[in-house]
Amino acid sequence: MKIFPFKGEAAFHNTIDTLKDELKKLGDFSTNEKKATVIFLITVILWATGDYQKGWFGFEISTEQTAVLAALLCLLPRVGLLTWKEANIKWELMIFAAGAYAVGNALDKSKGAEWIIKKVVNGLGLEHMSHVAVYVLVVFLSMYSHLIFTSKTVRVTILIPAFIALAKTLGMDPVALALASAMTLTYTITLPPHSKVNTIYFSTGYFSVLDQVKYAVVTCFIGAVVISLSLFTWFKIIGIH
Repeated sequence: MKIFPFKGEAAFHNTIDTLKDELKKLGDFSTNEKKATVIFLITVILWATGDYQKGWFGFEISTEQTAVLAALLCLLPRVGLLTWKEANIKWELMIFAAGAYAVGNALDKSKGAEWIIKKVVNGLGLEHMSHVAVYVLVVFLSMYSHLIFTSKTVRVTILIPAFIALAKTLGMDPVALALASAMTLTYTITLPPHSKVNTIYFSTGYFSVLDQVKYAVVTCFIGAVVISLSLFTWFKIIGIH
């Protein structure tokens, strides 16, 4: 509220009545909305019950297979919601994402990430730092990594294997370090190009780029501090660390 004061910019009189009117304007569920709800529920249920499907059905539907199944249901004639032309699939983006995953897997399986991290550790003297300092450093690096890599896929596929290798090199718990890093890699709120959502918000014209930077610096710092504290408190309670 300090950064984006809305005093005098919005009226909150009869808010409930306004919301009710807007709800009435939406009308009843359309056929496509009902189909979308069913497909969404099927997808969520299959994802949530992955650990039990083997016992129930004798086979397991993987996360990837569930995603493909949901996409097919959306595109099936009469059953689905879209035609292939309406879907407008960005194949170049899918190829890019697949390539990024392949690079991450290659770095992990070939021990390339571990070799690079060893060089970095030796070069920066991280082996002489306390584990607490390394945890905090990794959290803050992950938090602000979106300033360099705008793609979440690239950040995950490059940084997570690297941090796992770093943990192994320093004798730390790789699960705790990778989990803390993953929790911060989703922060992409500093500039409009850093995510599609940022671009949508920025297009409203309500705030400037400088406003967003000020908000992001504060929010990212608070998020990094909270996750760092969780590493040494909540993670221990649930048996991670």
